[in-house]
Amino acid sequence: MCHVSLSRYVNALRNRLQPKVGYSPYNRVFTVQQESQLVEYCEKSVNLYFGLTTKDLRKLAFQFSSANRLHCPLKWNDAELVSEDWLTAFFRRNPRLTLRTPQTTSLARAMNFNRENVSNFFNKLETVLERYRFEPQNIYNIDETGVSTVQKPSKVKAV
Repeated sequence: MCHVSLSRYVNALRNRLQPKVGYSPYNRVFTVQQESQLVEYCEKSVNLYFGLTTKDLRKLAFQFSSANRLHCPLKWNDAELVSEDWLTAFFRRNPRLTLRTPQTTSLARAMNFNRENVSNFFNKLETVLERYRFEPQNIYNIDETGVSTVQKPSKVKAV
């Protein structure tokens, strides 16, 4: 064998990248930190009496991946939803999220009408009014509109 060919083979072996050792998740789209942000968002929505359905969560996760320009499977782009397989794995990785059907209750009963909760409500209302600067003609009293506040719920993610 020619010494030039031999030196080329030796140099190729020396310059070869070392193989990765250890476990690496297969086709992982979100980092652990990004998934914890999704879990935190689910928790906040439940605390505001607005749980996410599985379809809402799939859409939210897709929008989150798009906003962060993450590499995701092409099927996600077609439906603009993450896959059900991803959702199942997400729940397996985050066992504190559960699927349940909430009881149909009025908002007043859900909030346990008391001094602390009323004070909390008005503090949040003040924050919203300051942020969005609603004018009086854009504020409605739902008691006078004839709209029921008790909705038929779909299954939502709960903490």
